[in-house]
Amino acid sequence: MLHAVSRHSKGRLMSHPLRSRAPLRLAGALCATSALLAASLGAAAAPNRHAAAGPVSGGTLRVGYTEDYVTFDPAEASGIDEGTLYATLYSGLYQYDKNNQPQLDLAAAPPTITDNAKVWTFKIRKGVKFSNGMELTANDLKYSMLRVLSPKLVPISYAQQNDNIFVGSDAYIKGKASDVPGIQVLDPYTIRFKLTDPLPLLPNILGKAYNMVVPQAVVSKESQQQFADNPIGSGPFTLQSWQKGVQAVFIKNPQYYRAGQPYLDKIIFSLNISTSVLALKVQHGDLDGFAAGFEVAPADLRQMSSDPKYASYIVHNSPNVAIWLDLNAADPVMKSPALREAIAMAIDRTRLVQLDGGSADPLYQLYLPSYPQFDPTLANKAVYPYAPQNAISLVKQSGYKGQPLIYMDRSGVPYFQAIAPGIQQQLQQIGLNVTIDTVGRLPYHVVREQLTGHAMDPFDWGISYSDALDTYELNMSCTQAGDGGFSGSHYCDPKVDALAAQAMALPQGPAQNALWRQAQLRVLRSATKIPLMYPHNTDIFNTGKVGGFVYVPTEGPLYQYMWLK
Repeated sequence: MLHAVSRHSKGRLMSHPLRSRAPLRLAGALCATSALLAASLGAAAAPNRHAAAGPVSGGTLRVGYTEDYVTFDPAEASGIDEGTLYATLYSGLYQYDKNNQPQLDLAAAPPTITDNAKVWTFKIRKGVKFSNGMELTANDLKYSMLRVLSPKLVPISYAQQNDNIFVGSDAYIKGKASDVPGIQVLDPYTIRFKLTDPLPLLPNILGKAYNMVVPQAVVSKESQQQFADNPIGSGPFTLQSWQKGVQAVFIKNPQYYRAGQPYLDKIIFSLNISTSVLALKVQHGDLDGFAAGFEVAPADLRQMSSDPKYASYIVHNSPNVAIWLDLNAADPVMKSPALREAIAMAIDRTRLVQLDGGSADPLYQLYLPSYPQFDPTLANKAVYPYAPQNAISLVKQSGYKGQPLIYMDRSGVPYFQAIAPGIQQQLQQIGLNVTIDTVGRLPYHVVREQLTGHAMDPFDWGISYSDALDTYELNMSCTQAGDGGFSGSHYCDPKVDALAAQAMALPQGPAQNALWRQAQLRVLRSATKIPLMYPHNTDIFNTGKVGGFVYVPTEGPLYQYMWLK
């Protein structure tokens, strides 16, 4: 989603990672009937297109965001940065379609898969050029992926461990090797990946924004900041200008390899727009769309939904964000299991959804309904159900003496601001001394990764793909529990890691799903992550003016297919 970041978190406005991950070994399992593997072998060479009856070339699309961009470097981009550059400035071997399935993009044909699905060989398209006219080759692709893995990138790419799946990549990350033998360039148009384990989800990883291709000849000679501010890619658009804090202008890339695309001549992204005027600007025609509808005030969404003139502007998509409350188990006071359980019992999810204007649904687990591992027994019931009187008793049993507890909120995220007072009140009602400390995007990520400085924080996990592995890596594993680890709960349960290892050793299916559910249940019982709700995934676009609207649930709109009617 023009995710939160990531993951983010992921292009998403959700709380995506901004720092490095500790090592994790992705152990994929063979699945002969895997839908994801089938997608990688499908004949479709591009995401779903709009109806043939209407594309018109030309014109300027105007899109708004409530934040500024930080970087246009795909190895570092998260949040709106990632969502904006995806399939605009850059391209990769795969591109996600509207069903969140990876489809061939720079790959000229489906890969040749051998050695028990541990060796994948791709032919890339010939004649593809970067926006500066240089030809894209397999060497650029390898260079781009080595940047993601590089321990010298500052900061280290948040996606480093996503790509730590190749033979020799772990040694490269640790600075013990100068190359990754598992990424081999066979000729200018052929690249081979050798995996440490079978991984049917490889197309999903290759289709993410961080694995988009950058030109080695340019990036290797510039500073990171130079390239971040002046990106060059092979996507359908190129950056014309970026007035930081105000707007960025993308224009059609004349070098783009898909004939006739993009249809738009220009996209103007207006930045730092107040959430209070977003809907008004779309209604008045100042903006054609806003690619993160959850940031629009709930009252405005309700008003537009009930108005026949604007109801069609609301575009509903599959939910892709889970919001939970991280309780910092490293905090001296929060180390008490009884106190954490009391907090879990004090949370009235129905009330929180009301405070958010009804723009979300209650969530009782970490997995979203789209996950095959979604636990039906937790669909409508929490491990620790709402029971404030029981919570008061547990607070007394915990030995809590009225110490101040900092609830660290993140500014600029309407649903966080909507629910923060409610959570504070619910916790105060059971006798806790809770103070809200609202901070910006960057300090929020820095502080939540530290062992001290906060007792709890709300977190919105924007999924990269619908599988428990996506949630486990950064949020449930012991490797992320230490100081500097991504998990804001800083809680380590070795048995969760053991269950995850067992799950990853099995083919996808009921047996694997059962293990993932057991792992989740242990985390929920620890009361270090308290599921709250999942927002409705909506965007606002003037569909009467904008044609060819294609939306990727985990990334956002695909602007190359849009046209003005």
